[in-house]
Parts: sequence; C-alpha cells; structure tokens
Amino acid sequence: YLHTMVGQYTDDRLPKPTLTHIPAFRVFLPGESITLNCSCKAPTMRIHYNRNGHNCHYKDTDAKQSEKYHKVTAGRENMETYSCECLLSENGQWVYSGHSNQVHLNIQDHPIAPSISMDPFDGVVSVGQKVKITCQGEIRAKGGTFYLHRNKTEAPVLSRNTSGTEQTVIFTIDIGNSQTAGNYRCEYQTEIEGRMAVSPFSNEVKIIFRESSTYFPLYAKLGCAAVILLLLLVTVTCFLIAKRRKASCQNTESPVTFASGAVIQKNDSNMCLSSEPERNKLNSEEPGMVQEGITYATLNMEILSHNKGSLVPAAGSNLPFQKKQIGAPQSGYQDITYACVNVSGDRLQ
Repeated sequence: YLHTMVGQYTDDRLPKPTLTHIPAFRVFLPGESITLNCSCKAPTMRIHYNRNGHNCHYKDTDAKQSEKYHKVTAGRENMETYSCECLLSENGQWVYSGHSNQVHLNIQDHPIAPSISMDPFDGVVSVGQKVKITCQGEIRAKGGTFYLHRNKTEAPVLSRNTSGTEQTVIFTIDIGNSQTAGNYRCEYQTEIEGRMAVSPFSNEVKIIFRESSTYFPLYAKLGCAAVILLLLLVTVTCFLIAKRRKASCQNTESPVTFASGAVIQKNDSNMCLSSEPERNKLNSEEPGMVQEGITYATLNMEILSHNKGSLVPAAGSNLPFQKKQIGAPQSGYQDITYACVNVSGDRLQ
C-alpha cells in the first residue's frame, strides 16, 4: 500500500525532526559504525535518511512511533553529512516534514588529538608542590590507554588505562627537583573495529621550576602593593587634615582688641582669643631671657553659656576672662596659649 502512493508535498504543520548520532565523537575512522537517531515531533509512518543531499535509506514505522534508529558505516570520504525527514500519508500522498538538522561525520585515518590542561595554570612550581595534568580524548567502547611524555621523548613518563566510559585522565606529578620541569604532552590509543588506533600528540604544557626562596606569587605581590598604596593614601590624608586644622585660626580677619589687652581674631568658622598675640620666639641663648611663667586668658564659660547666641563684641569692649599663672619649663621659647570659640554667622557658639 505504501509503495503504491504517488505524489508528495511538504506541510509546515508537520514539525521538523531532530537528528543525532551515537557515539557523539568528533572524528571517526573508515569502517567504524555509527548509529543515527531521527526523532520526529509527531507520530509518523516513514522516516527518510539522506546522505550528502540524497536519499539513502528509509524505515517504515507504525502510527505510534516517533523515532527510528539507523546504523551507517563511515566511508572513505573526509566528511559525510546526514539529515532525515518524517513522512505521513494523507489522501494517497506523502506529507513531508522538511529536513532535520544536519549531522557531519568527520572521517580521518586516526582518532582526534587529545586536549591537555594543567593546574596550576601558569605551571610555576617549587619543590614539594604537585602539578595535575588533565588529558581528554575519544576512547571507544573497549577502552584504551593515555600516555604522558616529557620533552618530546618517545618513552612516556606516565601512563594510565581507562574504560570506554571514561574519556579523561589526570596525571599527578610530584615536584622533587628541577628535572621534573619541562614540556609535557599526551597521546592515547584505543581499539576501533578490532584494531588499535593511536591518536596524534596534544599541544604542550610547560612546567617551570623555581627555588622556594625566590618564588613569590603574583597575587602576593599585588596584595603588598595595594597595602603600601593604602598606607600612603592614609598618611597623605592625615597630613592634609592636620595642616588644614593648624591653619584654621591663621586665616583670620582684622583682629578686635579689648581693654584687657586680649585680642579676638575671627575667620569663617572660629573666633580665636589670644592674650599676647604679638609675642615672637625668644632667643634662649641671650642672658636674662628665661621665663618662670606665662599668663593666658581663659573665657568664663558660664558667662558665655548664659549669653549664648549674643552678637560678637565690638572692638574695644571687654570680654570676661580670668588670668592664671602656670609654671613653664626653663626654655628659650614662650608658648602662647589661645582659646577658640566657634562662630555661626555673627553669633557666639
């Protein structure tokens, strides 16, 4: 009945199928068996397989099946491309789903070269450390063996057998001395269709040996540099703050002199009171210049607190103060003590 149908057309209502291949290797050898799996998105009656754009095989199914497997054998060509279609009969005609995705089979005379990686990534190590080298290939169902070579020598320094379910091995190298340094690469062999096939060599990774006393990791160097920069920034910031505070009472307006001899000097945020503003440094080497005490003026805080918010005294007015005598060290300098009163606008704080 199926063979007597004539005519065909493609219907977008019939979804396109998905094609996969098992095993999912990237390289196959001539004569190697591959299984194609065409998965339709709806029940179908026939599946067509296409090779390099031409129909090569079909399989009939019942109405409840939505996928079908098909085994192919890798040929001698470097590349083979497969796709599939799902068919459904309707009014004596075949309804096609349209082509699935394409599956490319890369066919070579040898398995694909293994990939290789190393931990630590930069390969810089010293005595007592370990290096892990990972090799990954395409091992067939009957298993195989990975080999690790150093400095392109024919004899491997390490080898490891693996089953068909394992595609990756890890070689661990103990760094005992500088002799373990060098360029490492790996290869593998695996049984394909009754014969042993050997892969090409992988790329190389390099182990660099350094004495423990001379090796300082890069991340440690960067950490030290960051700490030094932070300390410098803190030092400069503290210096600028201290300098600004020191200059706070120096950048003042014209001084106001009171009857007591005290002087008030005002800037943007402070009002400074000094009992002896014109004193300069004394020469300690001149005879008779030793001072036994100095006099300074202190604000009567109770009175100021009572009058908080009053206007700043005008020039020539009296500002309450107390005179005290304190002992001073025998030195050639006279320290001038002054008190600062915070000013908000033109009012005492």
